[in-house]
Amino acid sequence: MFTIQDCSEILNRLQNEQSQLQGKIEVLSNQIQEAELKLEEHKDTTEIYKQSVEVLDIAQEAVRETVQKGFETIVTNALQTVFGQGYALKLNYSRRGNLQQVDFVIQRPDLKEAYDPMDTSGGGAIDIVAIALRSVILELFQSKNKSPIILDECFKHLSKGHLQQAGEFLNALSKKLNRQIILVTHKQELVEVATNAIEIKKEIILK
Repeated sequence: MFTIQDCSEILNRLQNEQSQLQGKIEVLSNQIQEAELKLEEHKDTTEIYKQSVEVLDIAQEAVRETVQKGFETIVTNALQTVFGQGYALKLNYSRRGNLQQVDFVIQRPDLKEAYDPMDTSGGGAIDIVAIALRSVILELFQSKNKSPIILDECFKHLSKGHLQQAGEFLNALSKKLNRQIILVTHKQELVEVATNAIEIKKEIILK
């Protein structure tokens, strides 16, 4: 049988437990408020990050378009100088997994679709594209270095009918880049359009 004293002790114990629980509730309440503030800060940070990514994507797209246009224009001019109007270089961007890749294709007036120059039997177009691309990269990364460009039989795949135009392309490229171009070749058509030519002959000396 509970006495008044027993009830009083139980009441005191419950009051103590209530006080303890109230204290824990206040601590938890404060922790919840702090967590909510951190969550809001995290949301703000996440939003800023998303916006930053969007800005970087836009900037990357703008830079890519600028670089793409520059490469296409310069190489297209080179192709048209040698092969005539209707030739053009196009850069096609794609993704392979997480990596971005670029495919070079060439348009020509006698074909409906652009083609990969690496898939064709003739390498004449590749010769022109390679020199033009190397020139662009050289100017991008070593524009202040005006040392000569040395080419060794760089038009070995080009047909004889386009050699003169290729030589004229090199002359124009030399003036554009303000660089001397030294070409080693056995092709007389290229020698004829050179600004200066040095002939080296191998002679057999009999004792």
